[in-house]
Amino acid sequence: MSGRGALRLAAVGVDGCRAGWVVVRGYEDAGGALVRTEPELLRARHGGLRALVEACEAMRPPPSVGVDVPMGLPRRAGLRACDRAARERLGPRRACVFPAPDRELLGCTFEQAREVVRRRAGDHPVLSHQAVGLFARIAEADALLAERPARQAWVVEVHPELSFLALAGASRALPPKRRTDGLRVRRELLAAVAPDGELRLGAWAAPRRDAALDDLLDAYAALWSARRHAAGGADVLGDGERDERGLLMQMVT
Repeated sequence: MSGRGALRLAAVGVDGCRAGWVVVRGYEDAGGALVRTEPELLRARHGGLRALVEACEAMRPPPSVGVDVPMGLPRRAGLRACDRAARERLGPRRACVFPAPDRELLGCTFEQAREVVRRRAGDHPVLSHQAVGLFARIAEADALLAERPARQAWVVEVHPELSFLALAGASRALPPKRRTDGLRVRRELLAAVAPDGELRLGAWAAPRRDAALDDLLDAYAALWSARRHAAGGADVLGDGERDERGLLMQMVT
């Protein structure tokens, strides 16, 4: 975790996947340039997100860790201020920002979550299988922050589509990442900021069931935003609101 030779672990990008988490560590030289990245599949049996966060916490100072899950959860499932701002920014790609769940839902299956939401009075979000599939990852991150809220100083919420949009300097969202043109433009954007990124992506590209190529692309985008956060140059979405545990509800890009 401490880097290679004179290199310093400056930031980490993390994206959830079928088997656990895809992690990309970014190492900088003495001048602050990103010179090496190290992708890894972090499985639950190896400690999951907790192992990563605790290892980073032992460093002084800890590197910024950008994680693609909601942090700071509403009392009832729905869009937070940062979610609404993200949707507005993404325009035609707004649907990739899911309503954030509340803590009552985190241990539910899809059917259980739908039943809980159905019983509630008033408006409620439509829950997709994809959104419910993230509940275990969200719960993992939420537990780490709830036990030590100060971790939010360096463990931050990101959204890869916002990161790619900012990286491109675009005013409107890019083509979907699973389309050929969307994949191509994202790889080109990452190649411009991660000197060995294309090599790492190429090695990952063979078909695999545990983590897809787009999971790695998203982890690289999270790394980019985490580095911006570490340097004090990240754009922050949100209105400063905190949840019932005192956690900030915001995204950084």
